[in-house]
Amino acid sequence: MRWLVALALFSSLALGCDCGGTPRRRCTSSRECPADQTCTDGACVPTVERDAGTSDATRMDSPVGSLVSIAIAPAAPSIVVGAGSSTLDFAVVGTYSDGSSRELEPGFWTTDDAVLGSIVRATGEYTASGVRAGTARVEVEAAGLTTNTTVTVEIERTILGDGVPSDAASRFTAPVDDPARRLPLLYPLDGAVMPENIRPIDVQWDGDVEGSDLVRVRVEGPGVSVHAYLLSTSGYGHHWTVEPAAWRAIAESAPDEPFTVAVDRWEAASGTAIAGTPRTIRFADATIRGAIYYWDLGGGRIVRISGDGSGLEMFMPRAPPPPPPGGPPGGRPPGGGGGGRPGAGAGGRARPPARAMGAAASPATRFRRMAGAWPPRCGTAATPASSST
Repeated sequence: MRWLVALALFSSLALGCDCGGTPRRRCTSSRECPADQTCTDGACVPTVERDAGTSDATRMDSPVGSLVSIAIAPAAPSIVVGAGSSTLDFAVVGTYSDGSSRELEPGFWTTDDAVLGSIVRATGEYTASGVRAGTARVEVEAAGLTTNTTVTVEIERTILGDGVPSDAASRFTAPVDDPARRLPLLYPLDGAVMPENIRPIDVQWDGDVEGSDLVRVRVEGPGVSVHAYLLSTSGYGHHWTVEPAAWRAIAESAPDEPFTVAVDRWEAASGTAIAGTPRTIRFADATIRGAIYYWDLGGGRIVRISGDGSGLEMFMPRAPPPPPPGGPPGGRPPGGGGGGRPGAGAGGRARPPARAMGAAASPATRFRRMAGAWPPRCGTAATPASSST
């Protein structure tokens, strides 16, 4: 008889007991329990469904209380990303019928914006990519319940040029408004609207600076702040091209919302920061496909701007200069060949007739034929520029 009692006691310890005689399976995770049970306090317990009209369910936890709801902690956080990426750990917290709460085992996590950031499904570790700013939805399913929150990603980039001291930002904390010492902003134009895939702009300004003065270029908008600090003696040229990664964050974070561009100056002689006049630009929620062609007056050639933002391309090199007035060198008449019949070349062989400048001629051929008269000049005959190639 004693060995039967010992066997029964051993079985109760192995399976668990709810003090009412129903055996429980020991567990370390709900995955080890049947589909209608969950692992609570190391034992599989039944799931108790609510009324059909409710959207969630409760699970038995212990004789003291049952799980009523779950929540994500922290709730609606913000992440500030500098250079690179930033991470944040989410947790799921359960609230019980007795008013107590505790962190639950990791559930199943998802997010709805893979460009903004990613999340580890089993642990809730969220990584903001830093590609752009914005807000994403984060959802978790745990203990048969589902809840969600939002995460907001902000981008702050600080860029130091060559020779710029590490404390440069502290010198622009309280800029004053002084038109006499302000650096006039030349580009971009105020109110400009740009596509999302435009290549990084070259911010340009004017004004005199001393050798040890500092310049701050600011581009700011919803969720994005890019500050570049330049020293006027280190390759200073009154312009700065926005870095590609920072520009993508600016262009893709908030379509149709205004961004401001400004150039501030820190005057070393007086230790004063002078605020620049900001200009407003916007980005359309669209991209450019195709290309833009224009004539480079200084280079004397056609340049193409690719619509995908890949940059400039010398589409057609400078054409050779046309022959001088009066025909080609050597005194022979055009098309002549030393006394041969008209249209014959050297040795009297006939040349094939030249194609007319119509649709049959290639673009390069048409361009070479027009080179002598392009670009036209008013009041004088066209004088082609000499070519170095």
